[in-house]
This record gives sequence, C-alpha cells and structure tokens, in this order.
Amino acid sequence: MTNRQPPARPRFPQNNRHWLGHTGHGTTTHSGKPQKTPAPIYRHAAPSGPWPWMDLESEDMMASETEPVSSQMQLAEGNYQWRGYPQSLFGNWVADRVKRCKMVDNCSKDILEKCRIYYVDVLKNGKFKPPSDDNLPLDVNEQDLAHLWSQLQTKPTGLRLRVLLIDNLKHPVLQMLGTRYIIEPFFFTSSLNWIPSRYQEEVVKQKGDHITVTLLFVRTVPWEKAVASSQNKHNSGTRANLCANINLTISFLEDEKAIDTQESLSLRSVHSSAEKYLLQDLLALHMIRSSDPSGSTIISYHPGAHWKRTTAEKLYNIVHKVGESVYWQKIFEQSKDPTFVFLAILWYALYAWDESLEHLYAHMNWLETNVLLTNDSHLTTELHTIQAQLLHYASLLEDFRKSVTFVKNTPSPILESREFTDPARRDTNKLMRKECDNLLSEIERLAFQLKNITDLAKATVNFVDSRRMQELTAAAVRDSAAMKQISYLTMIFLPASFIAAVFGMNVREINTGGTETIANYAAVSVAFTVLTAWLVISFQSHSPFHETGAGFGRRLAWPYLYVTRGTGFRQTLRGEPVGVI
Repeated sequence: MTNRQPPARPRFPQNNRHWLGHTGHGTTTHSGKPQKTPAPIYRHAAPSGPWPWMDLESEDMMASETEPVSSQMQLAEGNYQWRGYPQSLFGNWVADRVKRCKMVDNCSKDILEKCRIYYVDVLKNGKFKPPSDDNLPLDVNEQDLAHLWSQLQTKPTGLRLRVLLIDNLKHPVLQMLGTRYIIEPFFFTSSLNWIPSRYQEEVVKQKGDHITVTLLFVRTVPWEKAVASSQNKHNSGTRANLCANINLTISFLEDEKAIDTQESLSLRSVHSSAEKYLLQDLLALHMIRSSDPSGSTIISYHPGAHWKRTTAEKLYNIVHKVGESVYWQKIFEQSKDPTFVFLAILWYALYAWDESLEHLYAHMNWLETNVLLTNDSHLTTELHTIQAQLLHYASLLEDFRKSVTFVKNTPSPILESREFTDPARRDTNKLMRKECDNLLSEIERLAFQLKNITDLAKATVNFVDSRRMQELTAAAVRDSAAMKQISYLTMIFLPASFIAAVFGMNVREINTGGTETIANYAAVSVAFTVLTAWLVISFQSHSPFHETGAGFGRRLAWPYLYVTRGTGFRQTLRGEPVGVI
C-alpha cells in the first residue's frame, strides 16, 4: 500500500494552502486560567493491552465487535484509500471502538484553527536543511485533500530524517498520516487523550521499526489577564465592582472544591500583567525508523490552539536550533542513526521541567515567608493543593525517566543492516547510551530538586498546623481559666444558696406551718435519684455496668445482672477497674 508509486506531483514542501480560506490562527477566548487536562487512562496507553478501549464492567466486553471490513474500504484506491483508517489497516478498530476512544471527537473542528504541517529535513551528512522559501510550512486545504495525499505519498530523496510537526490536527489528516506510515492507532488515541505511553511495534530485522513516546511535562507559561476595552470605560466602576464580586465568589468556590491535580497551578508570587501558571504540556512523538533510501520520519502531534500549549511552530524552531548546536552536530556526523534527533527533542521537556521547578521553588519561598508573617487560612489551602500537585509532578517525572530509558534500551533495527559496519554499530550504541545517561542524570537532578520542594512544602504545612494547634491550646487554656473563675464564684454562692433552699423547704421541722416532713423529702429524693441513674445507664450502649453489645432489654435489667454476674461486683469491691477480667 505504502510502496505504490504515486503520480507525478509537486514535492511535499511546495505550495502553501489553507484550511477553509486564508484565515489566520483562531484566537480562542480563554477563561481566567488555563484549561485543565483530562485525567489519563493508562490502561489504554499501548497496543499491548488485549482489550483496547474497553472497560471490564461495560456491556461491550460481553458483545462481539468483529465487523468485516466493508467493500468500500477494501476497494478504496489511489487518493481515497486513506478514508478507511484505522479499520482498513487494523481490523479490530471498529466504529464503536473509534467512538469510545474519541479519535474523531478530539480532533480539531474549529474552522478558525488552521491545520498546518511544519517539517524539518536532516540531510544524509547529518546537516539540517535551513529554512527557506522553498520549504515553507504546508497549510492544509480541505477542498484539495487529494493533493495533500499525493504530497504525502511522494518520497523525499537525499534525506536521513524528516520531522513532521502538525498543528490543529484534523481527522482527514490523521487518517492520511496513519495510512501513509501505517501508524498504530494508539499513537493518536494516547496523544489526543493526553495519556503517557511508550512502545515499539512493526519491528523488522535490518529494516526498521516504529517507536512511540507520549509524555506529559510541566511548563511555566504567562497567562494574560482580561483587560477592559476603552469603549467601556464609562461603565468601568460598576463593572469593576461586579467583576470583583464575581471573582470573589469564584475564588471562594474554587477554594471549597476538591483538589484536582489536572488543574494548572497559579504562581501568585509573580506580580505582572500576565499571571504565571504551571500547566501540563504534551510531547507526543512517533518515529518510523527505516533503512529505506527515503529515510526515517518523526511525527509530532500538538494539541489544538484552544489548549494554548506548545505549538508545532515553536517546536519547529527549537528542532532547527538543534541543528545549530555544535555538540549535537558532531553527534549527527559521527552516527547515521536518526534516533539521536528523537532523543534531542526530548530535551525540550527537560528544559521546561527545569524552568518550572525554578519558578515553583521561588513561589514556595514566597508562600513560606507569608505564612510566617500572616495567619491567612487561604495560604494553608494553597499549600495542601501544592502538596497534591507535587506528588502528581513526581509521577510525571518518573514517566519521563522511563521514556528515556525506553529509548536507551530500544536500539534501532537498522543498525543491523549493511549500512552500519561493526565498529560503527558499536560506536553508535556506545554514543546512544552515553547521551541517554546524560539526559537521565539531568532527570535525576530534577527529581532531587522536586523532592526538596516537596519537603519544604511539608515543613511549611507542619509549621502552619503546629501554629494552629498552639493557638487552639492557648484558647483552651483561656477557656479553662474562665471556667476556674466561674467555679470560684459558684463556691462563694453555693453555701448561701444551700441555706436559702433549706429554709425555703415546706417541712414541719423547719417551718411550723409545713405539711411535709424531712423523712418524706429524703425518701422521694433518693427514689428519683436512683430512677434517674437506672434510666441513664440503661440508655448507654457502652457502660461498665452491662456487657458490651447487650440489647436494650438486658440493659434495663443491669442492676440485677451486674450483681449476679459477680465479676463486675467483686472487682468493684476490690477496687479494680470494672470490665477487666
């Protein structure tokens, strides 16, 4: 399928075409903070799982999903053979499974979001082809998809590697890329659903393979605050008060809701027109390593413009900077293995991690200072939120480490081809291990730095908690002192109150005109006291005077059972704790 020679067409780099006209990138309005990322479903990350995008408790697990590939998919030829992807190449990816994984739903649908394909070419000698007017990015035109398919079919010449970076991926483009390069659908599903993954597939000895690395990393970004337009300045006072009230309400509600580690983290210590946020970004790479003369290919997926994450244009410029590095240029000249470019792109995530942890450490110092000087309860809530985020960041950093280790332990099958001599193969493997170890060493440094920040957050939270306990203890001491004073006052007035109560009794021994006697008073008082004690102990579910778990009827008979039981009565007489056998 992929080896069919296409008709003569202009090469892939030519002609800038647009998706639904010559509109620029859509400027999607955003809320007060970055959009949170979806929680990753790790069990659907790689093709090794035998039940892709099926849950064990779902009805789909009990039903058969086998669907024959339609004749339309089988007979699709030429410029339309990509329309059946993924089922045309992967038969178990039926319509229901495609719907569940949201492969279509998560693709860009906004007509203002222009699908654009950037590409970086690495020549046979390891040099990066410089940007020029002849290799401008390709703007996809929905009305001429056949032309795009023809361009994708055209095999480049004289290249070691081509890097394709896609902004605002549209579903037809996804189908074309998947069909052209025979890409396992899990690359698109893990990328579109923000699921970290790493796996190798399509391994052919001495010919090549496919490797996928999808990882989430943390990046610091400025987020512009909303600014009122000049034409509404005459209403600025009323609107400002209204917005302030709304923001206060929203802030209160956000503080009350549960902690969500998928949310971005605001760095309030930064005072500028643009707030600083720590947000999760995505680096999704799929590499086709091939000994074919047309070279290997790296495909980089980038979230839609509404996510405000790393764009293909930004990563395109960064990848070109790799070609300008003297250190990496020597590596590309020493070894023909295109995987070194793949490894170099992973350094982008490390740079983002490093900058983010620097800002986070400064923010933690600011929080600690404010905790020491103030008694703001919101700071405690923020510290607990940061603690939860730090634990999540530790898991993301561990995924990063595993991804680099995966690249290190997955050598390219093309190293076994005739293109590489034994000395060249040994040198390449040694160089790959060295560069992977360099990156792993930096990740280990970041992990240590993250642990220090986590320890600082724990220490600050413990300090806040200890200070709050100290305040509660001081309040309890004050209450105890007040109760003492009340007790002293009671002791002063108690004798007088007792004498007044005695002289007010209507008994003959005290008042000659009384109708009752002290004996009657004592009998009635003792009887009601005993009745009250009996009822109070009967209604208690746990008491030393009756057995644990006794019913209400047995609890009513507790005086008799307590005496006849013998154990509790004898212990009471001996002065031992009741209930201990």
